[in-house]
Amino acid sequence: MTHATGFSIAKELGRKWYMISPDYAYGHSLADGYTDVVKKAGGQIVGSDFAPLGTRDFSPYIPKIQSARPDVVILNIFGTDLINFVKQSIGYGMFKSLPIAGPVLMPEDVRALPEVARIGYWGIEWYYKGDLVLGKGNLEAQRFASIYRKRFKQAPTPRAVFGYVAMDRTLWAISETKSTDGPKMAKALQGNEFRSLWSGNSSFREVDHNLEWPMWFGSLRANGTVSDPDDVFDVIDRRSPAESAISDAEASKVCHLAFPS
Repeated sequence: MTHATGFSIAKELGRKWYMISPDYAYGHSLADGYTDVVKKAGGQIVGSDFAPLGTRDFSPYIPKIQSARPDVVILNIFGTDLINFVKQSIGYGMFKSLPIAGPVLMPEDVRALPEVARIGYWGIEWYYKGDLVLGKGNLEAQRFASIYRKRFKQAPTPRAVFGYVAMDRTLWAISETKSTDGPKMAKALQGNEFRSLWSGNSSFREVDHNLEWPMWFGSLRANGTVSDPDDVFDVIDRRSPAESAISDAEASKVCHLAFPS
């Protein structure tokens, strides 16, 4: 997620970053990832703090951020921590000219956030509209979005797409192999390129069966648009899997797949 969004953050918002991360393994991993990205982008981390989960008072961090004068604040925190930080920072007037950004924000989370916290630039795992996400003339994606909205009275989210793609590829593998045998299906799926609900081809790479999936970056709209309240993101950038995922060589060091003999 850091490599899928970090280069977009550097391009769109600037290269001097201050990070606030949760103080556990996931937060430290995100901080390490963004540190790697900003070095490659020719920027710098001007400050980095780790906040315990469930932090209610972020006031000790806010003056440090302001005095460091970053181009952007990278928020790796989520849920109530994110809400608390944004509310308190607004009280300090911090976001009048200083943008915030982060690795990912899901539409389900946006719906749960108070309006005052619906700001910033975020990684987007998939979006239901726009040529930058779907590509031109993607009838499958358009049909999926239309049917989903009619059935559930809201726009589809990445979670819905994950389920759709998993079932689509499972049924394809069953049809291709004429079998429900797991290893046979896995061998058919690995490396096989397919088109789906986003632009470009994708596949499950052979080294670790990771789905090669693009990711997007965009700014958050508090209440969607007049014609579509669900349209809460303005998608402004796209990153291919090759630009964000670890290499096959790196993946092979941590994942050792073997089929049953």
